[in-house]
Amino acid sequence: MDQQHEKMEKRFSQAAGVEFEAVDGSGVLLDMRSGKYFRLNETGSEVWRLLAETSDPDEITTKVSTSHDLRAVDIRGDIDSLLGEMVRLGVVVAEG
Repeated sequence: MDQQHEKMEKRFSQAAGVEFEAVDGSGVLLDMRSGKYFRLNETGSEVWRLLAETSDPDEITTKVSTSHDLRAVDIRGDIDSLLGEMVRLGVVVAEG
């Protein structure tokens, strides 16, 4: 299975014990387990909120691209990078 196909099969969800607080159009994630917090820009906050609705990165990309009047193909790499960084920080869980 190639890496591109593998990416499409992954699903993502918010990790347990992580709280979100909206702040001036952006947001802050507080990992209650570690006490660490992470600031999100507007788009990062939007992705976080979308993770409560869907685990599908394709659907997240489509919704973000629509809300910002961008082409999904142009932002997919950025969405993948953000989700990967959130997984690395432990605030998002990847499955699949």
